Amino acid sequence: MTPDQLVEFAEALARVAASGGGAKALAVLVAERTGAGVLVEDGQWRPLATAGPGSLPSTARNLNGPRAKTVSITLGDACYGYLSVVPAPADVDEALPLLRLAASTLALELARESDGGRGRRRAFWDRLIAREYPDAGAAREDAAARGIAPAAHYLCIALEAEPGQELRTLVTDAFRSVDGELGIIERGGGGLLVLVPASREVDAENARTA
Repeated sequence: MTPDQLVEFAEALARVAASGGGAKALAVLVAERTGAGVLVEDGQWRPLATAGPGSLPSTARNLNGPRAKTVSITLGDACYGYLSVVPAPADVDEALPLLRLAASTLALELARESDGGRGRRRAFWDRLIAREYPDAGAAREDAAARGIAPAAHYLCIALEAEPGQELRTLVTDAFRSVDGELGIIERGGGGLLVLVPASREVDAENARTA
């Protein structure tokens, strides 16, 4: 790739990251640029996102070589996972700078979400409430990658906290449901947005009753 192409690709990665597209959107961008299948896996080689044509293996572990090109997703001394292109590009040396740029962006994304798993889960609810997923299928796929079992329907409740009041524990106890996982999004001033699983779709006419 020429220097201009690398700069253009870096700018495209930055736009995807800024939009909150996450690992899935970044994998799609790499697949578009390489024309190959892409796997993003965590540090234990568990799948986080896939993209691109063809049937992809369940993992790229031990496939480095003609079958795949894998680069580590690292930030400093911490390894957050692996980015793999399947099959390996014909000109690996030319594709390597592109993969390293993508891996660096993924490292920042995964580091932001890696605080004990809570950050990964919080990022899903933030993106859901901001309507950043293109469709329900994309939301469900990202939820599964983060270990979340979402409900089919949700009712969103905004709560404001009194000074010194801790709402999270109260909310968790009050709104726990067998219909799906509860979403809790922290707001400024100690308030919360709570996504409560609903047994059926709630429309504008019956929202007050619900």
